[in-house]
Amino acid sequence: MAHREIDFSKQSQIRFGLPPIIGALYFPQVAAALLKRGWMEQIKIMENGSAQLLTNLIRGDIDIALVGSPRPLHHQGVEAISLGARPFNVIVSPDNPLAQRTSISFTELGDQQFIGLDGKFVHPEAFRAYCKAAGITPNIVYRTPDIAWLKGIVRENLGLGFLVQDAVNAIDGVVGLKITDQLMDRFNVSIAYRKGYSLTPEETAFVKLLSQMKIPDPAMLTK
Repeated sequence: MAHREIDFSKQSQIRFGLPPIIGALYFPQVAAALLKRGWMEQIKIMENGSAQLLTNLIRGDIDIALVGSPRPLHHQGVEAISLGARPFNVIVSPDNPLAQRTSISFTELGDQQFIGLDGKFVHPEAFRAYCKAAGITPNIVYRTPDIAWLKGIVRENLGLGFLVQDAVNAIDGVVGLKITDQLMDRFNVSIAYRKGYSLTPEETAFVKLLSQMKIPDPAMLTK
């Protein structure tokens, strides 16, 4: 079987977009296989937020990307393979009175200050959807392109944050609150490439490997 495998060492590079959250949380599932097969050296990774990578993909700067979107990805210029979706959380400092809660509705947050991610990420679009549905306009006191910085500022109790649940863990020193609002907006993860773009055999094999990534089902959170 070995002689049938694609020899990536003799192929051109794959231009691949990888957002930091997806790269940290889910991409490691396939990274070991890429290294074992010797493919990593042929993959040219562009790292940025999902919104920016989608622009780069359509513009032709990259050919394949993993992207997040508030709803299942439907774009006239993009072919998308859905991998799954994860819920968003409101995050607060342990020193914030809200830290005693386990869940919250956006209708309660109209007078709160928020720390936001900048427009390169998909989070601002989902955040606006929750605010609009709740009829609130919270004060965003600062926007940052750095997820670790956002969590650090929230940890100091300078504002609340809004992040996909999986991006928050115990060592961050913040508390995640489940959002009770019944919106469809989630952190949807997809493989994307330009509509009409002909994948090479190497890119087809790469997409097939990416398709093996597992995004946990939100329904399993309560089981």
